[in-house]
Amino acid sequence: YPQSHNVQIMDNLITDMVGQMIFIQANYIDKIGYMENITVANNILGPKTVVDASAPVQVQGVKNYLFQRNSIIGKVIIRLSSSGILFGNIIGHLSVSEHASVLQGSNYNIIGMLQVTANNGGVKVGISSIIATTTYADVDALDFAPTTRDACSGGPDGLHAGAVACRSCEWDTAVTGYGPIANFAIHPLRLGPTEQEVTLISSSSAICDGEADFDTGLWVVSGVEKTFTSSSLEDSQTLCLSTHGIYSITFTLTDTNGQHSSLTKQVIKEAPAIKGLVAQYPLSSSTLSDISSNKHDDATSPVPSNSTITIDNNCDLNSFLTLGYDDHVVLPKSVGGAINLKRGLTASLWAKPDTPGVQLLYKHVSLGIWIEDSTAVNFAVGT
Repeated sequence: YPQSHNVQIMDNLITDMVGQMIFIQANYIDKIGYMENITVANNILGPKTVVDASAPVQVQGVKNYLFQRNSIIGKVIIRLSSSGILFGNIIGHLSVSEHASVLQGSNYNIIGMLQVTANNGGVKVGISSIIATTTYADVDALDFAPTTRDACSGGPDGLHAGAVACRSCEWDTAVTGYGPIANFAIHPLRLGPTEQEVTLISSSSAICDGEADFDTGLWVVSGVEKTFTSSSLEDSQTLCLSTHGIYSITFTLTDTNGQHSSLTKQVIKEAPAIKGLVAQYPLSSSTLSDISSNKHDDATSPVPSNSTITIDNNCDLNSFLTLGYDDHVVLPKSVGGAINLKRGLTASLWAKPDTPGVQLLYKHVSLGIWIEDSTAVNFAVGT
């Protein structure tokens, strides 16, 4: 007593353990408050020796936690009203639950799997964070250098995320032994409707031939048909995107021996907000009808008939009204493209009785949005 404050867990290699590796838990928070200001930085957490339900990292009842540049192969659980920032980490599996929060200011994380429960307090992993699987040089030999390009360029400086630097020339050119490796970061990966500038950083690229040097770095941007060159790998570029859309950016690196390597990434410029419904589908029954203000005519139900709310005819309307509903709407690809350029999407349900004098009761209504085949989704879950 009181709870722990101002603790730093830094620069550790933890591996070959049976259960939890870093366990930060505040008990009796209703009596003595939360843990506060707990920093976990530059740690390497390798795989466990057993497969069980325990997570390598668990944070519970902690305010103002900071996880920064850690490489964690397994699972991190943030729970029980904890709130804080994740910055520049590689995390195999991130779970946020029980009113816990990942706060604004988090960014540049490479997350293998993101699991968020409906009662979280807000999850903002950062607009430049990426959902991607990371592989490592040789985990059995305790070599945790990342061997995937997302991890090697995913940090805040355009270099590696996590606790260990990349050695790209050892894995990307392992077959030939020579040649350049093109890699770059885009900050941010997504622009709002009023934002225009993105920065392109190529410092994670490499010249692997010991007898060659940097020659040219060529950037080609689709949509604006812009081509420009870099004078070195440290020469970052600023690009102005004034029109909304999805832009493909290709960087081609050539060394002085004429060998070259190319990589393409995408950046999204969001469209201005449009009020109203993206799609609507009708409700029909003996007493209910749709009153949506507008709709997208191409929206379709997965079955030929309309989606329905059904009423149990044996139920007395003056007592309990049983509504049964289990259906979904399929949006056409044209609508899907529009959704991808929007910052948020809301599902809602409203209805009115057709029969005068009938009272409509709302109870146990559940709505959800599923975006299929999406490479990157920034989302929050609410009720």
